[in-house]
Amino acid sequence: MLFSSWILSGQPVITCLDVRDSGDVEINWLPYNGSGFEEYKIFHSSDNLTYTEIFSTTNEYIINYIHTGASADVSSQYYQLKVYFSGDSLSSLVQQTIFLFLDSSQPDVAKLSWNPPNGLQGNKYKIWRKYTHGNWTEIVAEHSGTFYNEVIADGICATYIEYEVELITPYNCTYGSNYKGGFFTEANYPDNPVFDSVSINYFNDTPHIVLGWHASQSEDVAAYIIYRKIGSAFMDVDTVYGINNTFYVDTTVAACDTVYSYAIASMDSCGNKSPGTFSSPKSNIRLIDVAYNPCKLEAVITFEPFVDLEGDSIHFDLIGNSSLGNENTNVMYTQSVIYKPEINKDLQYITVVDEDLRVGRLYSYFIRETVYKNGTYYTTSSCIKTIYAYNYDKPSYTYFANADVLPNNQIDLTIDYDTAVKNSSLAIWRSEPGENDLYYLKTIHVNTLTERPVRLTDTSADGSKG
Repeated sequence: MLFSSWILSGQPVITCLDVRDSGDVEINWLPYNGSGFEEYKIFHSSDNLTYTEIFSTTNEYIINYIHTGASADVSSQYYQLKVYFSGDSLSSLVQQTIFLFLDSSQPDVAKLSWNPPNGLQGNKYKIWRKYTHGNWTEIVAEHSGTFYNEVIADGICATYIEYEVELITPYNCTYGSNYKGGFFTEANYPDNPVFDSVSINYFNDTPHIVLGWHASQSEDVAAYIIYRKIGSAFMDVDTVYGINNTFYVDTTVAACDTVYSYAIASMDSCGNKSPGTFSSPKSNIRLIDVAYNPCKLEAVITFEPFVDLEGDSIHFDLIGNSSLGNENTNVMYTQSVIYKPEINKDLQYITVVDEDLRVGRLYSYFIRETVYKNGTYYTTSSCIKTIYAYNYDKPSYTYFANADVLPNNQIDLTIDYDTAVKNSSLAIWRSEPGENDLYYLKTIHVNTLTERPVRLTDTSADGSKG
């Protein structure tokens, strides 16, 4: 131990040299325990070469002294105690203040170094820290060596931090260094959020793209930065504040007309940003068209998928909702399409057919995509498109009222038809005598006719053949 040899030798002992904030030094020593006490004297040197007496007292009960103007906050200072007794004297070992040096060149690491008192090694030290307007806090209870690095903790932003080193002694006094401080800020980049959904939701019947994610695992996250791809680059378009606010509604774009790509980054309280999800952006799905065929009673749904070529699998669900008039008889149903990125990578559009629709119902559709990638799932979806299932009215009758052979052997036809169904047409076909095949002649659209029955002359016919 640093002081044990001093006590055993019978020399006077300087127990502590405590550097004040002003650079003054408080000197403490053990009281003289012999007889014939005459005087204490303290000598000081700034270079350990030339010593000057700075204090003396004949009161043996005075065992401390404050050396003002010592400049111990600028450099280490040296002290020696001399005790006079019975015409004799003894001197202590030279003792040295601890001068603390702080390297703040790296803003997120405080690098501390100091001299061992009197050049002795093997000492143990406490390390203290104080933030601006805060209290001193012991951050290391026992440290060996004269170097220490502290990585600045999360949430410390452009903050002035002071440090002090204290030598551990067996005495009831403080052997502390000068205070050293500097401005520091943490540089721990937060983790990315888990970006897991791009959906289209309706607000007052207006569709908007909604982003969803899981909160970053970094506790110091203060906000999330939303990026949207504009042209060939991702641009920050908004900021969502609060670590647990994990949704964003993009009200600035037309949600149904275009595929938009998004990325998200976390930002901590010091403004440090995570790398962002740019390597794995997410996009909405564009539902291009829902074409209804009243003759087949089917809907043909065409959409532009979001294809993650790094996904292990992509699963598309066509979500249908059927309702009858104003009655609350909604029926949900799903058709699925499995998309293999390694097989379908050049496919730009996907078409799905919904068959056997029921006349008189409204059918609403949207696409939901589920991607499995690196052990997790994420989803995207499209807008909703709605059709009404109907069929055409059918004419109640159409027939040949008469067929006459004209003198030139052309055939004059009289056709009666249902005039109530305007959206219909008459297709005229003919067969030759002795043949079973029919030959197309022409089509007459009912909505273009002005008389009933309609008369038509087949100028290509030869009535003489029978």
